[in-house]
Amino acid sequence: MKQPGILGGDVWFDDATYKDVSGQASMTAKETAEFTKQLSAIGTQFRKVNANILNSINANKDLLINIKAFNNTKIKAGKRITNPSQHVTQMFHYIANKYKKEIDSKKTEAGKNTWKAKKNDVLSFFINDKQKIVEIFKLMNMMVDAKQTLINKMNQIGSMKTFVRTRNGFKVTGVEGYVAIDKMSGKAVKLVDRLEFSRLNFSPEILKGWNK
Repeated sequence: MKQPGILGGDVWFDDATYKDVSGQASMTAKETAEFTKQLSAIGTQFRKVNANILNSINANKDLLINIKAFNNTKIKAGKRITNPSQHVTQMFHYIANKYKKEIDSKKTEAGKNTWKAKKNDVLSFFINDKQKIVEIFKLMNMMVDAKQTLINKMNQIGSMKTFVRTRNGFKVTGVEGYVAIDKMSGKAVKLVDRLEFSRLNFSPEILKGWNK
C-alpha cells in the first residue's frame, strides 16, 4: 500500500519539520458536549477523593512501589482497570503474597518480624481505607477516559504512521502520544497513550534497541 513518505517497497523517510495540524481534528458540537460531561464528572469525583489518604500513599514509598508494580502487571497484560473495587482487592492480595514470600525467605525470626512489620504497615491502608482507595482509582479511570477521548480524536489526523520492530518485521502501531501547544501562551500539554506505549515497552514480541 502506497503511503506519503514511502519510496519503493523498503525505504521510508520523513523530515523533522514541525507540521501545524490545528483544526484538522476539531470536535463537533456533540463531541464537545460529551467531553464537557466527562470533565464535569471528573470534578465531582475529585471531591470524593480523600486528600489525606492520597498524601499518605504518596509518602509511603513501600506502598507506592507496590501499587506501581501491581498496576504494571495489568499494563504488561494489555489490560486497563475496569472495576476499581476489584482492582484494589486484587492489589491487596498481590501485595500480601509478595510480602509472604519475603517473610518465608528469611532464616531468622528477627528477619521475619522486620518484614511482617512492613507487611502490616502497607496492608493497613487497604484494611482501614479500602473504599477511599477505590475512589482514587475511580478518579484515575475517569481521567484516563477523558485523555483517551482526546487521543482518539487526534488519531483521526493520521498524518504520520508509526512503526515498531517485531520478531516478524515492522508493523504499524498507534502513536505514543501528542503534544498540544497553545499558540497564544506557548504552553504545552503532553498526552500519552500509556497503555499502548507501556505495553509495547514490556512486550517480548517487540524488539528494543538492545535486542538482535
